[in-house]
Amino acid sequence: MKIFAIILSLILMTGCTAIGIRKSEEAAHTVLLEQDNIQVRLYEKSLIAQTVTHGNYRTSGNEGFKRLAGYIFGENQSK
Repeated sequence: MKIFAIILSLILMTGCTAIGIRKSEEAAHTVLLEQDNIQVRLYEKSLIAQTVTHGNYRTSGNEGFKRLAGYIFGENQSK
């Protein structure tokens, strides 16, 4: 499941860029340390939605994606 979340995140981030230009906002953060091309950042609190599924990779990946997409688009108890 963890690998699915990583792959999904990469796909979504790729969709938010065009020719290396970031189109989405970055999460609010403070740079604690910067050296060469490396930054150590402290991010503010954030809300993360997750779900647990069981079964093979394909079946559980599809089910997890449907659940999270449904949540994002308001198909949940509190809308």
